Amino acid sequence: IVRLSELHKPLVMAVNGVAAASGMNMILTADIAVASDQATFSQSFGNVGLIPDVGGTYFLPRIVGVPRAKEIIFMDRKLNAQEALDLGIVHQLVPPAQVVDVAYAMAQKLSSGPSFAFSVAKKMLSCCNEMDIHTALHMEALSQALVSNVDDYKEGIDAFIEKRTPVFDRNR
Repeated sequence: IVRLSELHKPLVMAVNGVAAASGMNMILTADIAVASDQATFSQSFGNVGLIPDVGGTYFLPRIVGVPRAKEIIFMDRKLNAQEALDLGIVHQLVPPAQVVDVAYAMAQKLSSGPSFAFSVAKKMLSCCNEMDIHTALHMEALSQALVSNVDDYKEGIDAFIEKRTPVFDRNR
């Protein structure tokens, strides 16, 4: 779970069916999650006398808030796909037959983006809840200085000026 959450590149996951217990908690590590409009989500730990694992007590409250996480966990509340979307657990709902294709298309789009900038932004976003505004702004300025010295930035600016789609170097 730590390795998934600390990947340097954006992580796309797909759910087509039931995501229960550890399965649901793995989805919480995704940067972008696509789900079937028929998918369901539940913690399911209380029924067997356990507590959430695989990072559930860490990720779920950060996504849905502590009070909602308590309700989902303590009441063993089963969420339908729309509720998971509304709570921010997943980011897009599609028909079951399209889940893998949509997730793959998102992953392809991300893989053609500015990978270094994505990596820095992901790191910033993963620790933003622990920073005050002054620290966040300082870290943004430092990070912006860092990413603006990479070839992807020059390509992005050139593409913007030339009114074309940027082509970023995939070797980074």
